[in-house]
Amino acid sequence: MNITLGPATLYVWWSALWAAVMRGFGLAAMIYWVDTLGLGAFQLVVLGTALEGGVLLAEIPTGVVADTRSRKLSLVISHLVVGVGFVLTGLTTTYWILVVSQILWGVGWTFKSGADVAWITDELDNQVESDRTIARAGQWAQIGSIAGIIVAGVVGALTGYTATIVLFGALQIMLGLAVATLFTENEFTHTQGATWAQALKILKQGVGLVRSERIILGVFLTTILIDMGSEAIDRLSIKRLDDLGFPSSADPIVWLMLINVCAYALAAVFLKGVALRIEGEGSPRKLYASGILVAVIGILLLISAPSLAFGATGAMLFRSVSWSVFPVVGAVWVNRRATKQIRATLQSFLGQAGSLGEATGGILLGVVAQRFNLPLAFTGSALLF
Repeated sequence: MNITLGPATLYVWWSALWAAVMRGFGLAAMIYWVDTLGLGAFQLVVLGTALEGGVLLAEIPTGVVADTRSRKLSLVISHLVVGVGFVLTGLTTTYWILVVSQILWGVGWTFKSGADVAWITDELDNQVESDRTIARAGQWAQIGSIAGIIVAGVVGALTGYTATIVLFGALQIMLGLAVATLFTENEFTHTQGATWAQALKILKQGVGLVRSERIILGVFLTTILIDMGSEAIDRLSIKRLDDLGFPSSADPIVWLMLINVCAYALAAVFLKGVALRIEGEGSPRKLYASGILVAVIGILLLISAPSLAFGATGAMLFRSVSWSVFPVVGAVWVNRRATKQIRATLQSFLGQAGSLGEATGGILLGVVAQRFNLPLAFTGSALLF
């Protein structure tokens, strides 16, 4: 029996699987860097900056590729490049090669950034339905994240971090092959002829829209500040928890698995609320503000934590909104104001704004953490929020 899945169903399932692979890899890689390689705070932040540097360099060109050539092709390239970067991470203990693997991850990420939202919006050709699908995919991404984290925790405890990292790299490449096989592209026509001239025209249209639309500009500026504050927490929260001390009754990856599972379960609850409220014109602003409040509470708990339990609660609250609510709300808000011709490019602009914030904030707060301490760096994150 031949069963054909519609674009919305494919997009939701793909979002869950993508998140599972990304979060599973992220958990194994972070504990590998901290626990096995013993990287310091500044070294960890430099890895993040290398990733975001790759994003900054490639985000706009790859977004234009998705708008002129093919959304689907851009997604397939993303999986392959990110997968290679993941495998490289697991096969080396040399720091500069780790930096290269992060750059590959960043460049690969840009081929996805914007192309996924543009693809589903085009294929559905219905703004209300695409908004709902993007929000629902965000919910399922949290479920996928939980599954990926559990797999990483179990496999990591049984086989070690290196094998786990390589496994998720292979899964990323396999997911790319599934996209190449299953995704359609019926509502997009690639640009014929003078591709570079058309690409430059699309780029100029995107810049013009950002400059003329006050709300889009506001989302971009907010994204820069949020991501400036987020990078230090994302990269250094595991080191903070490690400093507070994991119980010796289980491998550290198991404790981190449990913390992240709780964070993504809470994120799924938050995104259910986002899905129910996203359609109102003023809703994105209120959802942003609520998410920022929760994130700041999480950061303050992480700063003042007298024990692992308090620190874990802070990390859980922060991650529940920073990796879920902000990206979904920002993508929907910008997508509503983008024309079909520049949709992927505008989403790439949004991704580049985030990368600019993460690269600058990460280095500055990483220096603070290295020269002084983690709580002071986290205080800077809270002030940026």
